[in-house]
Amino acid sequence: MQSTTDALCEASAWYRRFWVWVAIALPTSAVIAGFVTLWLALSFPDREVTGGTVHEPVNSVLGRNSVAPPKR
Repeated sequence: MQSTTDALCEASAWYRRFWVWVAIALPTSAVIAGFVTLWLALSFPDREVTGGTVHEPVNSVLGRNSVAPPKR
């Protein structure tokens, strides 16, 4: 009777199933990718923008490019 129980436990061991490891690997890879992203963000900070560039507001650019009837 002991050998039948051992065989049943051995056949249904969760760590021998392929999809269990896929289900574990997906979130684990996301966590590792998050730590890599954090490391990259902390290692290479953004540089300060210099040069005094002034951008036009979006409304004025859109208003200038749109077709409107002439004012009277």
